[in-house]
Amino acid sequence: MCVLAAIIIYSMKGIFYSLADVKKLWKVAKIDCSIWVVSFLATTFFDVMEGLMISVGYALMTTIFRIQWPRFRMLSRLNGTEDYRDIGRYGRVLNLESIRVFRFDAPLLFTNVEHFRHSVEKATIDCPIRSLATLDNLLTTESTKVKLEPKSPRRDTKQLLLSGANISDFEINSTAKPKTVEHLVIDCSGFTFVDYTSIQALQEVFLQMVASGTRIYFAGAKAPVRDMFESCDLYKAVPRDNFYPTIYDAVEAAIARKRRRAERKKKAAAAYENSFTPPEKHKKKKRFGEAVKPGNGHVRIVVDDDDAEDSRGSL
Repeated sequence: MCVLAAIIIYSMKGIFYSLADVKKLWKVAKIDCSIWVVSFLATTFFDVMEGLMISVGYALMTTIFRIQWPRFRMLSRLNGTEDYRDIGRYGRVLNLESIRVFRFDAPLLFTNVEHFRHSVEKATIDCPIRSLATLDNLLTTESTKVKLEPKSPRRDTKQLLLSGANISDFEINSTAKPKTVEHLVIDCSGFTFVDYTSIQALQEVFLQMVASGTRIYFAGAKAPVRDMFESCDLYKAVPRDNFYPTIYDAVEAAIARKRRRAERKKKAAAAYENSFTPPEKHKKKKRFGEAVKPGNGHVRIVVDDDDAEDSRGSL
């Protein structure tokens, strides 16, 4: 037993030496650090086999939790490119009014479909930012851009620019009531694979959002994911014109649809105004005693408003 204990302690020498790296690992990845700590304690205070089983079980549990409750991101366009990146990494971003770009950073499975639903609902609720210039007005301005400030001065990142408005056109309004956005682009590039339950959830989310007045666009789906969409008959419930190869194409389609809707509203308003004939202006009545020369050489004296046409005299 003494020899076996010595062998075990000697084999754990490398683990004791790596204790100095725990602090650094905690700063880099807290979940990975917790896996290391659990593995170390389980192997130290229990049998080797039991410690390995506990370590593997804990690692699998953290993996399942990360897949079941992944993070979602809101994206915005990089200046001078067609790429969309995480707004949390590049700073506080003010998006175009009523258009949002959403990405779910995990495979879409039956284990996380409910979390996906709640994440989409959060993404479709507009943040408390009041736009002083609506998108309808921004569509008429071609050269205006939104300058984005870095979230932290310590981060050496490029500023994001968003075409459509000037930064002075926006202000934070903490008292504004949240409203549902009109266009939501779902970036499907984070879906490494999907299952049947998740595709049914996509269909239900699409129908619910359309019923609530939000137009859904799917962008950047990988070929295996598109094949799964086809196999599960997703295109029968969701028209193909809601799917786009890139986020840029989907956002441009949303802006074009917004522009067409604004033009239709403008034409309808003009047609409504033209449907009413303006009332004819009443002829100016002459006052009592006013001399009028009708053009035939005679001078007509208006005695009374009602007798203006019949009262004539010559001087």
